[in-house]
Amino acid sequence: MASNYVTDAGSGGNTFKSTEDGSTIHWPAASIALDNSGTPVFAPGDGTDGLLVNLGSNNDVVVTNGGTFAVQVDGDALTALQLIDDAVYADDADWTDGTSKHMLIGGLYQSSPQSITDGDVGPLQVTANGYLITSINGTVTVDASGTTVPVSNAALTELAAAINTNRVDVNLAASGATVTVDGSGVTQPVSGTVTANLSATDNAVLDAIQAAVEGTLTVGSHAVTNAGTFAVQVDGSALTALQLIDDPVFADDAAFTIGTSKVNMAGATVDDTSTDTADEGDAVALRATADRRLIGMPYESHANLVDGTGNATGTSNTSVIAAQGAGIRTYVTSIQVTNASATDSEVIIKDGTTEKTRITAPANAGAIIQLPVPLRGSANTAWQFASADSVTTMYVAMQGYKSNT
Repeated sequence: MASNYVTDAGSGGNTFKSTEDGSTIHWPAASIALDNSGTPVFAPGDGTDGLLVNLGSNNDVVVTNGGTFAVQVDGDALTALQLIDDAVYADDADWTDGTSKHMLIGGLYQSSPQSITDGDVGPLQVTANGYLITSINGTVTVDASGTTVPVSNAALTELAAAINTNRVDVNLAASGATVTVDGSGVTQPVSGTVTANLSATDNAVLDAIQAAVEGTLTVGSHAVTNAGTFAVQVDGSALTALQLIDDPVFADDAAFTIGTSKVNMAGATVDDTSTDTADEGDAVALRATADRRLIGMPYESHANLVDGTGNATGTSNTSVIAAQGAGIRTYVTSIQVTNASATDSEVIIKDGTTEKTRITAPANAGAIIQLPVPLRGSANTAWQFASADSVTTMYVAMQGYKSNT
C-alpha cells in the first residue's frame, strides 16, 4: 500500500519544512544538529555515501593506544595460533618423544661470517650447501676407550680430500646427530665414531681393495719406521698363550703368592771349556755342568771376595782384613790360625776392637775354622786379631766377602 500522505495548505499553526525529490513528492526535512548560533542545520548526504559526517580537516581520524582494541580470532587463524604456541617451552621444561612439538628453523650462509658481540643474538651459520656449521669445544673420548683424543680440522680435511668430498659428516654415537666440519681452520674435538659419507665411486674403490686383499695384494716398496702405531689383533689360541705367558711377569719387589702365582721354567747353558765373562749390569745366562747341575758359589761373586793375613809376637791388635770403605761391611767365612811357638795360647778375633770369637792355638799347631754362618762386621771397619800370650810367632789368615747390607 502507498506510504505517502497528503497535506493541504492552510492557515494558523506551525510550518513544517520539506524537500521535494523532483517527482512532486515532498520529504520532511529533519535537523540533527545546531550551528554555533543555535539554529538547526541539516546533515548533508548523497546517494552514494549516505549521511556525511565531518570529523575534522580532511576527515582524518587519529587512532592511539589509549584504549583497548579487542580482536576476535577464529577459524584457520585461531588454529594456526594454537599450533604455533605448542612449540613454546619454559626453560628446562620436559620434552616427550613423539608428542611434544618443535619448529623447523633455517640458517644464514655468509662467505665471510660475521662477528657477534658477547651476549648478543645472531643467526645460525650454514655452509653454501645448507649444512649447519658447529664448533665443538674441549676434548672428548672416542669409541668409549677411556682415552682423550683431540681431532684436528687439518686431519679431517685430509680425510675429506681422500674421499673426494667437500665435507665430513661426524656421527656422534651418543646422540646419533651429524656434525659437518668445514675448512674453517678450527680444531674440532669429536666424540663417538667418525663416519665418512662415501660416494658410489669411493665405495667401488673400497670394494676393489677388499677383493684384492681377500686374494693376492701386491704392495710397492715402502719404508716402514717406528713413527706410528701398529695394532695387531690377537685372538683364539694365540691370545690364550699370550695371557698365560705374561702371568709369571712381576714388577720388581712385587708380592708372590705360593700356590697361585705362576713361574717360568728356567734353563742354563753348559759353559765349561770356554767360560765367558760379562760386564757390570749385563744380563747373563745361568751356567750348568754337563750332567745338568747348576753351578753356583757360596756367599758372593768373585768381585766381592776379600781376604788377608797377619802375624804378631805380642798381644796388641793386628789388622788382617782392611776396612772396605763407607757403608761397606765385611763378612768373615773362614779363619786359619798357626802357633809356631812351644806355648799353648788363644787367638782373639775382633771387629775393630770388639771381640767376636776366640780360637784355641795349641803349641806348634794350629786350627782351621769354617763358619756356617759368617761373622758380620761393622761398616767400614777392619778385622783384627790379638794373641792371648806373647809367642813367637802367631799367624792368622781370614777369608770372606764385602757387602753394603
